Amino acid sequence: MLPIVPAVLAAIFDQQVTVSAAELCRLLPMSSALLRSHIKHGNIDFIEFGFGRKSPRRFTLEQVMRFISSRSFREVPYPIRPNRQAIVNATPVDEGSISFRIALREEKRRKELLNARRAEWSKLGPSRFSQPLSLGLDVSPLAKAARKRLREDTKAQALKDKEAAAHARQAKKDKTQPPPGEDFDVWKTRMASERKLLAAKRTAAALLKAEGKKC
Repeated sequence: MLPIVPAVLAAIFDQQVTVSAAELCRLLPMSSALLRSHIKHGNIDFIEFGFGRKSPRRFTLEQVMRFISSRSFREVPYPIRPNRQAIVNATPVDEGSISFRIALREEKRRKELLNARRAEWSKLGPSRFSQPLSLGLDVSPLAKAARKRLREDTKAQALKDKEAAAHARQAKKDKTQPPPGEDFDVWKTRMASERKLLAAKRTAAALLKAEGKKC
């Protein structure tokens, strides 16, 4: 059912059967570019009296009212829904089962493949298009538990590496500084004698090894 014809349109179409594109743009109103876009997408019908590609296009009252009716919308409020609770598995995942080990192996393989793709894409340089393709995530309880286990293992390994680096820095610092309460010159002399003794032991061991004797 077509809507009621506005008085302005009724007055215009009482005097003529069709209107031109320029007149329609002034009546609705809209720009000529927007009207051409609607024509291109088939949103409005028209009458073409000529035979060429650039023949003038005119519009009847019925075509105009059908276009107005097709472009009429009403805002519908989004229904209010209660907050959805997270789905919790009734039975916990057994991390010692074969199924869990298989899921853990698959997640490790997926992570390695994703890291390899990221490395390949990083060679292209910084770009907003240089993003690796998504490999997809399994939403099964076993896959979720495997990913959680991988995150925990990665976090624990990072903590171990951090502690090892701290110990290495402390050991390097201990070699360059004397222990508390010892004079620096005395400590320097002692360290030099220890290095000479160690070098002599290594030389003796190398000579014995060359002669085929055991230390």
